[in-house]
Amino acid sequence: MNGKIALWLKTPEGSRRELREHSVAVALRDCPEAREVTKLAPVTLTTGTTPLGEVIPLVRVPVNNLSAYEQIVTDLEQRTRFRVDMFDANIAPELQYLIAHDLRPLTRVQERGEHFTTINASDAPALSELSLRVIPSDDIRRSHAHPIKAITIAGKLLVGDEKRMLRTFVKLFIAADPDIICMEHAFSRLPYLARRLREHSLVCPFHRWDETAITYRGGKSYFSYGSVRYQDHSVRLHGRLLIDASTVVGEAGLAPLVELTQLSGVMPQHVASRSYGAAFQAALVRTIISRGFLVPYKQKPLERPLSMLELLNADRAGHTFDAKIGFHTDVAAIDFCSMYPHLITTCNISAETIIPERSGKVLAPGTTIGIAAGVDGLVPQAIKPFLERRMYYKANPSAINKEKAAGLKWVLVTSYGYLRFREFKLGVPSSHMAIGAYAREILVAGAEHARANGFTVLHGIIDALYLQKPGVTDVEIAELCREIEDATQIPIVSDGIFRWVVFLPSVRDSAKPVPTRYYGAFRSGEVKARGILLRMRSTPRVVAQFQQQCLDAMATCLTREAIAKLIPGFAAKARALIAALGTMPAETIACRLKLSKIYYDRAGAQRSIVAGTRASGLEPLPGQSFKYVWTERGVVLADEYTVGKTRIDTERYMRLFVKALSELAYAGNVSVRDVRRLIAGQTTLTEYVKRVRVVVHRRPARVTGEERGLSERVVRRALVRAGWRVWRGGMIGAKIKADRPAVVAAYEELSYVLDTVYPGILPELITLAQDAHGMPDYVCCRQLPSGKQDIVFVECKRGREQLSARQRATINRLHELGCRVEVHVIDDGEVRYRVGERALVEGSRTIALETQQRLKVSV
Repeated sequence: MNGKIALWLKTPEGSRRELREHSVAVALRDCPEAREVTKLAPVTLTTGTTPLGEVIPLVRVPVNNLSAYEQIVTDLEQRTRFRVDMFDANIAPELQYLIAHDLRPLTRVQERGEHFTTINASDAPALSELSLRVIPSDDIRRSHAHPIKAITIAGKLLVGDEKRMLRTFVKLFIAADPDIICMEHAFSRLPYLARRLREHSLVCPFHRWDETAITYRGGKSYFSYGSVRYQDHSVRLHGRLLIDASTVVGEAGLAPLVELTQLSGVMPQHVASRSYGAAFQAALVRTIISRGFLVPYKQKPLERPLSMLELLNADRAGHTFDAKIGFHTDVAAIDFCSMYPHLITTCNISAETIIPERSGKVLAPGTTIGIAAGVDGLVPQAIKPFLERRMYYKANPSAINKEKAAGLKWVLVTSYGYLRFREFKLGVPSSHMAIGAYAREILVAGAEHARANGFTVLHGIIDALYLQKPGVTDVEIAELCREIEDATQIPIVSDGIFRWVVFLPSVRDSAKPVPTRYYGAFRSGEVKARGILLRMRSTPRVVAQFQQQCLDAMATCLTREAIAKLIPGFAAKARALIAALGTMPAETIACRLKLSKIYYDRAGAQRSIVAGTRASGLEPLPGQSFKYVWTERGVVLADEYTVGKTRIDTERYMRLFVKALSELAYAGNVSVRDVRRLIAGQTTLTEYVKRVRVVVHRRPARVTGEERGLSERVVRRALVRAGWRVWRGGMIGAKIKADRPAVVAAYEELSYVLDTVYPGILPELITLAQDAHGMPDYVCCRQLPSGKQDIVFVECKRGREQLSARQRATINRLHELGCRVEVHVIDDGEVRYRVGERALVEGSRTIALETQQRLKVSV
């Protein structure tokens, strides 16, 4: 600020600002091109040491105007024609000040004159936080001139006239005087709010020390970890902290942000607006400078090239054991705690321990990559505080410690990938390969140790093992973890013992396992799921919640059979949700997708969104996320969807529900085909196994002619031969012409028999037959030896033919009225049936039924 460093001090009396003088310099390797910069300013000739131990002559160029630091660095590059190595050139002046004075933001300090001494690097000050939400009336990318629809400040909702609403907002903001402002999409919504305030000649002190205008600077698309992402350019406030809750770090919360700020030593607004890997790199920069080394600008360390065979052996990442597809019980999940960060520290993996040729190097397992012993690597030193702090929180669990540990986890996760990142200061591929080599050896050794103790390895991936042993106990697992930890020197813990766990196959190949697609229920009742719909951000909330509720209900089951019995109920719930989709708000049914590009050849949701966004006057960018709703008119953006005005494309959502339930039904050995029929209302006969007796007939070879009505003809002949009198079910109560007296007499007799056996229900039977049109094909009656009349309602089906919705409803009602119902199926070769004790086999799937009988008929 004004070319000086501005310190924000939080004291018992309030907040205050101090401006401090601070000098910085840019170092260039001494050469003729570098000497040309002497025309810009007086320079100093000196020497310095790189992290790899190379001592080089330098030209140090002082920078007096801190505000123009970045521009001066760019000018130096251009004047030297980008041919000169530069050092300490992309370290922000404020970070250089903090490192030079051994200070870290958000820590408690003691003031001694003009100097400050850190008292406790982990003690955070008490900061007031204000939650803010701005709801625009239209997409603000079109124009910041659109009025604000609503504002939520500290839990209070402001609506109505925009000017009056903004006046109230300013009063509430000034009264709160927050240290931290937390809001979603802060880097675009806060400039929008500031613009609307200026339009009404209102002033709100978003900056605490000055009135610098807050403007929207757009955003950028970038590629990271295999996907394209988009992020708005950050907005920095003076005297307050602005946290965008929709960024990768910002969504973690305030406690993890404070923790990362203290450990990395970077300004909290920089941490909140960037990534977890950036916090790790900042910690490395601090370590490099504190050790007296130069920080490279754009140059990367060069390592010894590997031959093709060496590269093939070394560059293989972590090890994975193929999962054994299917349903498994008594499975223990054990996990190596932060395996890769522990390998970095214990094996001393860093560029300066690998690249320089030193004696006594230790080769990484199965590779020719040597790692020096007796040299403290810079990367291990930088990552060690993060690792130790997380292990402390894991050993002392509490609500706040779990939250902090979650934030630290992602710094440690990204540290492995950053060792090969092109912009990492000490990133070399050999570091990445060495970690993978050690990780493979440890996972295989852990699996062999488990097998020696009587366990079966069902699955293993990178740093986790899934081990099965009948009747395994927590004591056995704890003992196994201690033994493996002693053998590998990597902390290992048990995640718990699964009551049952299901490893799902690939969607495209049912015989191919997938490493991260499984779910299960622990003995404690908790559930764990990976790779299924509820874990995907693209899944609509209604589908994710449905799948989660189903999984929670399944957690109480002990067997596959118990899970199978729940599936029809889940399907009924899915049908009810599908029927109610049209009444649900957009945020409940909206799907989410992220554009990886802006030109799509094939028709789909991405192409429709790109076209719709352009039609509204906006140019979409790769990495941007959109929420949309499937309607009968096609894809509609969630912001443009209104409940009741556009009909939902239920077929699209039905597919999602079918997929969600199919993933869970796999645990009950229920096929996708059956799930689809259940949700669509085409219920399989086996859903009524407790109510309906299924009788299987072999199709007579001599029956030829019209296929229509074949099942009715075959079943009727079989029933007559068995001594039954048969009437048409749909003729109950029907008006029959008087010129057919025999038929009239027959159905009058049927009415008399029904009224005798089931007194009082004949009127309802007539209604079911004449109005509902779901009455079974035949009503059969015969006299038992006791003299009583035996009546059964018979529905006829062929092969895989299913009951219709009307037939199901009628059969349910008949059962409630006390009537007996049977379904007679003609085995025409499409379905293989086997008569067994309480079992009917359809294909390779066994479903529990009442005892079946096969009637061998010759017609």
